[in-house]
Amino acid sequence: MIRIARKAEPSDFDAKVRRPGLSYLKGLAAGEKPNWSGHSYWRKAKEDMINAYKGICAYACCEITPSGSAEIDHFQPKSRYWQEAYEWENFRLCSSNITKKKRDHDVLDPFTVRDWTFGIVLATGRMVKLKKYDPAYE
Repeated sequence: MIRIARKAEPSDFDAKVRRPGLSYLKGLAAGEKPNWSGHSYWRKAKEDMINAYKGICAYACCEITPSGSAEIDHFQPKSRYWQEAYEWENFRLCSSNITKKKRDHDVLDPFTVRDWTFGIVLATGRMVKLKKYDPAYE
């Protein structure tokens, strides 16, 4: 995993995603779980995410082609953290194949992973967790 820098929230994000989303969540009855159908306002931020991250998948660090297969992944799954469903800070741009595999699993956050956390053994393609910086992986 290659660490990527978090990009700033677009100036119109609050108006087109957060406010409509939070308004929907406020209208839920006590104990009622959200029904995302018809309330997926995060999709309005897809082009902003593609532009901000230059079409690169946050988890696989590869270009998402075609761009139509790019998805907004909720790093903290909306099934468990529904109050974060409309927050830019919780969005990660990723390939539709990756988000289907991630589903509700906890994974490392590409925004917080530090350099030299992992190395790749070129002979096998195996990823290893490094205990300390090792120039052999440079």
